[in-house]
Amino acid sequence: MLRLLFLDDIRMPVHCISYMQRRTPDYKIYNEEWVIVRSYSDFIFWIYENGLPDLISFDHDLGMENEGQPSGMECAKWLVEYCLDNQLKLPRWLVHSANPPGSENIKGLLTSFEKNQ
Repeated sequence: MLRLLFLDDIRMPVHCISYMQRRTPDYKIYNEEWVIVRSYSDFIFWIYENGLPDLISFDHDLGMENEGQPSGMECAKWLVEYCLDNQLKLPRWLVHSANPPGSENIKGLLTSFEKNQ
């Protein structure tokens, strides 16, 4: 059974199906069972407790109405450092964020890391 981690402060995976089908052939995966984490701290805690999942889907804006709340980009940066520090391969990932610049930033970081891994 795949371990799927969904990072989003508000939405559920099923809410992403309609627009993810335009972005990726993996959109049907949003019908599967996911572990949902709502914040940077939840994201880090889950990975420390459970190890890397098989797939992570990233949102960018995580409770941005609360000043100082780290974004999905900060989660992606942490993930890269975690993989480097532990000599682990980056898990599969998707970006479901509705924030186009934020999505591109996360994709750019993770794609660059994969190329250099």
